[in-house]
Amino acid sequence: MKRVLALLIITAIGCGPIIQHNVALKSVQTRGSEKREIQVEGTSNHFEDDTVAIDWTLDSTRVLGRERTSGLSFVLRNKTDSPVRILWDEAAYVDENGNSDRVTHQGVKFISRDQPMPPSVVVQGGKLSDTIIPSSNVQYTPGKYGGWSEGSVVAGDVAGKTIRVLLPIEGQGKRTDYTFNFEVQRTETPRWEKS
Repeated sequence: MKRVLALLIITAIGCGPIIQHNVALKSVQTRGSEKREIQVEGTSNHFEDDTVAIDWTLDSTRVLGRERTSGLSFVLRNKTDSPVRILWDEAAYVDENGNSDRVTHQGVKFISRDQPMPPSVVVQGGKLSDTIIPSSNVQYTPGKYGGWSEGSVVAGDVAGKTIRVLLPIEGQGKRTDYTFNFEVQRTETPRWEKS
């Protein structure tokens, strides 16, 4: 009986198309000494100004045939000749419904996700690789097989909708709030294609 049930589960998981989500950076709003919105062309998920250059990716893994998108990863390069700081306590993730959430990032223990976070300092000409996870997506499940886990950043039928990340950056005596606007994209690939 257990073998039949396992075979049915494997068959059900393996029959449908492979569904994957991705994000496309569409625009960046900056607010500092001046406010502006920059449209992003192409599919590189790259943004650059006089202060920073940043590349974004959606972290995605597959578990039992299902996609799980745990966070938004980025590599930020400081283009200035002095250090810049990412102000994590004021950073935010905004989901496809407009709900704003505090973020946590690499190096922060999940149990401490709601505590104050020190800024990340990026030296002049230096790079920082990090991942943003909405704090409310982090959960603890008690019990023998429990533990900490993070839910999907992008789940369900959200293709074409917008998610946003607010990343306040301070450097050279000024603060700039960067709001990155991403369009969620969905692709379906058949599991078996005829040659």
